[in-house]
Amino acid sequence: MAPPTFGRTWWRGIWACGCMIQSIEDIIEPRLRAAGHLGASEQVNIFQGAYSSSVSASAGTHAGGGALDHEKGSDAETKIWRECGVADWQRGSPQDSAFSDHNHGIWQGCPHLSGDAEDQVTDYKNGRNGLSGNGPDQSPRVAPITWQAAYDKYIGGTTPPQEGLLGMSELERHDTSKDRVIKPDGKWWLVLIEDDDSSTFFDGPGTFVAEAFLSITGLTFGDDPARVRFGRYKADGGIDYYPEHEIFGSQGTSFGHTGLVNWLPEKTKLRLYINAPREITITQVYASCLHD
Repeated sequence: MAPPTFGRTWWRGIWACGCMIQSIEDIIEPRLRAAGHLGASEQVNIFQGAYSSSVSASAGTHAGGGALDHEKGSDAETKIWRECGVADWQRGSPQDSAFSDHNHGIWQGCPHLSGDAEDQVTDYKNGRNGLSGNGPDQSPRVAPITWQAAYDKYIGGTTPPQEGLLGMSELERHDTSKDRVIKPDGKWWLVLIEDDDSSTFFDGPGTFVAEAFLSITGLTFGDDPARVRFGRYKADGGIDYYPEHEIFGSQGTSFGHTGLVNWLPEKTKLRLYINAPREITITQVYASCLHD
């Protein structure tokens, strides 16, 4: 399990929180060394730490913990930071002209983040660059993962453990308890799977195993069933749907489940959709996706 977090600490000439220290020392630097991006005794080259307001261009993202500017990395290096739970962006040329070359990282799941840093985590989840212009993320795309989950995944090794199914190793879990009202208008409604309104299980290409458990109110015994299905959302806005599963009404809360094993092409997203026979409310979604 990931170790308990601790707050503001003087470390390597900067202020940092335990989330940063533990993940850099225990999983990030070991993985960078194993991949040949750091020498055997080299450490991450840090430009700016946490609990800092000295750089106005940072706009408050370094005011709390879980924030670090470090030497600009290649796509492969940035991908390792992201796999370790850091929303890490490459700054400077050719990504933007507002900054000198460096990488800017925010620890996902860190309880010490400033409000501005938390907003950047949301930007990362939404595929944005974390800047005021809300541009697209131009660094290597890695599915969001908290630093705690990444720590558990990589501690004691430099490669992810195999999950034991078709060689797939990336396991993502989703959970939302925000009420979502679904109208009986004949349309297939997108099911949101995180409290921040995220909807994508997996960006293709790759093989996946996905499942979702839904709790629904408003669907009573004797109604036509609600229907749920996964869909392949394409870059042009079109959707290719997979087979349906039915959720039958009951007294009180109704429960449903759907699962799918398939392959997703490039430039497509795996999402979940629902069609309702009457107005219903989705009160809970638990979902997971294992993929390449």
